[in-house]
Amino acid sequence: MNRDAAEAPGLAWAGDFPDEWEPRRLGTLFRQRDVRNCPDLPIMNVSIRSGVSIREFSDDRVEQQSSDRSSYKVARKGDIAFNKMRMWQGAVGVSPLDGLVSPDYVVAIPGQEVLSEFFGRLFRTPVFSGEVLRHSHGIVDDRNRLYWDGFKSIKVPVPTLPTQRAIAAFLDRETDRLDTLVAKKERLLELLDEKRSALISHAVTKGLDPEVPMKESGVEWIGEVPEGWEVVRLKESSSVMMSNVDKKSHDGETEIRLCNYTDVYYRERITDDLDLMRASASLAQIRRLTLRQGDVLITKDSESPDDIAVPAVAADDLPGVVCGYHLALVRPSADRLSGFYLFRALQAAGAQAEFGLRANGVTRYGIPVSGFSTFPIPIPPLPTQKAIADYLDRETTKIDALKAKVTEAIERLKEYRTSLISAAVTGQIEVPETEDAA
Repeated sequence: MNRDAAEAPGLAWAGDFPDEWEPRRLGTLFRQRDVRNCPDLPIMNVSIRSGVSIREFSDDRVEQQSSDRSSYKVARKGDIAFNKMRMWQGAVGVSPLDGLVSPDYVVAIPGQEVLSEFFGRLFRTPVFSGEVLRHSHGIVDDRNRLYWDGFKSIKVPVPTLPTQRAIAAFLDRETDRLDTLVAKKERLLELLDEKRSALISHAVTKGLDPEVPMKESGVEWIGEVPEGWEVVRLKESSSVMMSNVDKKSHDGETEIRLCNYTDVYYRERITDDLDLMRASASLAQIRRLTLRQGDVLITKDSESPDDIAVPAVAADDLPGVVCGYHLALVRPSADRLSGFYLFRALQAAGAQAEFGLRANGVTRYGIPVSGFSTFPIPIPPLPTQKAIADYLDRETTKIDALKAKVTEAIERLKEYRTSLISAAVTGQIEVPETEDAA
């Protein structure tokens, strides 16, 4: 028989739970640990993604001095530690060893009726996070903090210790199985990405005819190219322009739709149906930077070198749509270079690596105009460019459809994993007690 949560004040969040599960306040199950000045212990993170784990430092950081650790709180193996400001997002977990956590965190010592692994699962569920917010103090979600007094007052349905062990063992088995499935599918996504990249790189440097005679290009990232192809710098086949149109609207300027960095970064084609932001530009900027069919836009700077030189192509003439700041606009000469082929050539793995070498910066990385204008591009005859672009459109569409199916399957597995944990730790499903869990 299940107990109606409505009959247990403070437990509506848990739904109906088994009669033998006892409603308890967390203050009767845990007590606070507030021990400090143990500098010899390792420092641990309490994160939304992974719960409690050893903090890793980059090679350029010297291991912290003992004085840095004097105020840190001790968390013994099996304690529950949580980030007061982020617990509602899942920043809580079981300490895997004796260590130190931030002085702004809370450390809870489990009582004899508590299996930490069971409660560690419970505390990271979406259903519990709403109850955390209800007992937190602050103005908005991002400023809410769950203090020890709030934690103590939360009510939970508590199964017997053998049942806690059974549920924890069951979830260990099932989540391991689900995590293995997710890892396999994520690896499949990586392989599809590798196949996609290799397909593009081969087509734009070697063409579609495997029997054609080859010649040296003289450029390392390009390698051999078919006879009849040229290798030229971008400025010899295109106009290269850097945008100076920001996201603001200025008096005396004309309203425009602005194609921004993120519009290029997250999609390969810029089309008229995109929800682009509104801004303004001068008439000179509009004349120079309004998008035309075949224009190639490239991310030119970012905080990470991995996020630069990402290209997209304008699918059509786009009156009223202007290239925004942090982007380069490459406009190919129509009699020599197709923008749809150029877009694919810039996606090649070798091209991306070469752009990485041309980037400069320390905290922010960017490619100067010379880095684009002198960039070498393999150029086949125009009919061949069209054939390559059409071929890559067809083949990448097939790969992208497979990726979408795999991504959807991963999301379903993750959703099932979350719902399974929530159901198990609130008694919504029956988990038989086994000898291993006893």
